[in-house]
Amino acid sequence: MKKKLLVELFPKYLVQSESTECSPQSGCCDTVSNESDAEMQELKQRLLEKFKDQVIVQIYNYQIHLDLVLTQKKLTSILEERGLRAIASNAEKTIQYATPAVIVNGKLLSLATFPRLEEIYQSINDEIMIST
Repeated sequence: MKKKLLVELFPKYLVQSESTECSPQSGCCDTVSNESDAEMQELKQRLLEKFKDQVIVQIYNYQIHLDLVLTQKKLTSILEERGLRAIASNAEKTIQYATPAVIVNGKLLSLATFPRLEEIYQSINDEIMIST
């Protein structure tokens, strides 16, 4: 049985409004823009269609506490590795400044930007070649 590659997608994190008028119905409490969420969902579909049984695609949902904590932990580690300890020392700033991000099989593909689709395909193809 062949091991699947893990593609992790981190949508752009929106800073919570400090307004007291914020309610889930108003949308100001959302942590991901509708545009970013739609973009990530479309990317997931494309990756699953193109790479079929070769990849697992994980989109982190910041409304789920465990996903939020995992995102903060992963991105903090990446920022610290790159010498950006000042940003990494604040969990909310870490996720705010580092997203959107894409990690393919444990390797960072993009940080604070959304890569071109071709770059993602190439990174996955490279990982497939390494693992075979």
